Amino acid sequence: MNAFRCYKPKPHRIFLPSVYEQKLRGIYARLDDARDLVVSEGEIPAAKPTRADLTVFDFARVARIVVPELGSDFQDRLSVLEGEGLTKKAVVFQVCLNLTEPWVGAAVDILRYRGYFFGGPMPRWFDGDGLLMQKILCPPNFEGIVIVSDFAKQLLEFIKEDWIITCTKFIPCLTPALISG
Repeated sequence: MNAFRCYKPKPHRIFLPSVYEQKLRGIYARLDDARDLVVSEGEIPAAKPTRADLTVFDFARVARIVVPELGSDFQDRLSVLEGEGLTKKAVVFQVCLNLTEPWVGAAVDILRYRGYFFGGPMPRWFDGDGLLMQKILCPPNFEGIVIVSDFAKQLLEFIKEDWIITCTKFIPCLTPALISG
């Protein structure tokens, strides 16, 4: 679970991937820091490389990929970092994208095609905001999550639906061979 608190206001513009626009608008409506919310458009620029770093939490089998800048090589860079995570036996992959980049929606489409689903906004992660996308290589235990508020219950339901859509529409996400390896 992540929790965020901003002590110094910083109004800024973020770009919402169209597939998650309504859900993100609902989440951001609950925050008190001002943001200009614009729908993401355009292609990832061809003129620059992707900047991305991998951190693997061995004890939790989690690989976190933080992407402050998207470039035309995003898919290739992602493949390399996912491969490194797999060699370290990660079963959970998290990608944090920078919502201040107007073309972030194109990266979300790429991630969804590769089995990633909605994780949620990460306010001020890059000083601007981030968006967490996640992929799991084992069946999720949604029933084991204890939820208190109605808002959180609705958010979990949205995440479950997005996981089902992503896994059934794009790729088979349950890969037992990878988990036991």
